[in-house]
Amino acid sequence: MSQDVNTYFLMGRFFLKEDQFDMAINTFSKAIELDTENPLYYDYRGISRSEKKAYRDSILDFTKAIQIDNKYVGAYCNRGLAYYKLGQLDKAIKDYDKAIELDSETSFFYSNRGLAYYYCSEYFEAITDFNKAIELDPLDFEARDFREEAYANLSEGEKSIVDMADSTNNQTSLK
Repeated sequence: MSQDVNTYFLMGRFFLKEDQFDMAINTFSKAIELDTENPLYYDYRGISRSEKKAYRDSILDFTKAIQIDNKYVGAYCNRGLAYYKLGQLDKAIKDYDKAIELDSETSFFYSNRGLAYYYCSEYFEAITDFNKAIELDPLDFEARDFREEAYANLSEGEKSIVDMADSTNNQTSLK
């Protein structure tokens, strides 16, 4: 049985990579029929469903993966992205919070949460996340662009707070 389930999983990944999302979903579903307790199978089926823009169904798969393993960081990130795509930004932020709690060294968790904050018009929080994403990945140009846009949307008072924080950080790094 484990060989069969592994074969289905590998085939599903192949179909996903080849943008054959219906085949991927069917193949991951067969893997799940053989092993209902592997969060990876639900996560990958959820990714395949997200690629088809079936975000509500993908959220169900990501939630099931989290129920099986509540420390499975990929499922939080993927569910956050599905919530983001549905415009449920508060839920997306909560999932990115959890992903960051579990893995604080992955830049795109901060970048994705920053985007959710940006579209909630929470520019100060967005800038904080974009700064962290850039610190972890200096080549994250999207985070740089959105940080600049978020800064432009701040009030003058908020800009001075950001500028003071940047100044303090620069002075600290010079010591």
